[in-house]
Amino acid sequence: MIVEEKKFGECICRFDDSAYKDKTEEEVKKIITVFSTFIAECIQKKETD
Repeated sequence: MIVEEKKFGECICRFDDSAYKDKTEEEVKKIITVFSTFIAECIQKKETD
């Protein structure tokens, strides 16, 4: 279930309440890293377009 939606430039990020459910600390860190990279790439793409 999506619990929050935020817009970062042209990107819309939907936060799901089950995103971290039953995940290890390592898996949570990886999710955060991947998501952070995605947001940075979206922002960079918008700035270069």
